[in-house]
Amino acid sequence: MNDEFETLESGEIVSLNHQKIARHLNLPSNGFPDLHMRVEQIQELIVKKINITDNRGQSLFDEGIICEVMKFEAKGWQQGKVRARLFLEFCPNEPEPSFEAEIKPVEPESPLDDLRQRIQQE
Repeated sequence: MNDEFETLESGEIVSLNHQKIARHLNLPSNGFPDLHMRVEQIQELIVKKINITDNRGQSLFDEGIICEVMKFEAKGWQQGKVRARLFLEFCPNEPEPSFEAEIKPVEPESPLDDLRQRIQQE
């Protein structure tokens, strides 16, 4: 297994083991051991599960919530909003085979090939 994670894109499908993962998101198994979901469906479920809002009802994952931040090298607290973005990453157990390695170079056909073939036959 390598440690190279790549961001999954909207519409890609993830298979979650119900016993290990999906039940923590309160997802029904419907009798199947695995649950197949699009990336955006999983993101939406996680956001709903966390459901962090401020006293004005604004969501951490949408408009952002009111906060104060002390940034490095700042002179004090700065008021504003903080917002979170959720993305899923995938790290395959084995790297995907490279198609470039499987392609064998094709030598160009020479106009003399027919002539060479006739000479060898004689």
